[in-house]
Amino acid sequence: MKKQWKGLMSALMVFAAVVGASPLASAQGAQTSLASQDTSVPGGTLLMICYIILWVMIGGYVFFVMRRQKALAEDLERLEGRLDEVLGTGAEGDV
Repeated sequence: MKKQWKGLMSALMVFAAVVGASPLASAQGAQTSLASQDTSVPGGTLLMICYIILWVMIGGYVFFVMRRQKALAEDLERLEGRLDEVLGTGAEGDV
């Protein structure tokens, strides 16, 4: 689970670095060209904030689903063990 969390965090950091670098690169390019100054998007900062919030929400949902899946897998294992106890089957009962 810790490896998955570290992998997810690494992916989010890389994504944030790429997304954060894109507006900087386009802003630097806009200074050299008059045409790109005319096509600037008003509210670009707000748009980037919305994208970041959206990706944080998606990441949170994925994390929630991963935690819930782990809890359900543990419940299933516990119930299978309890069923084996009640029915009196063990490893020899598995086919």
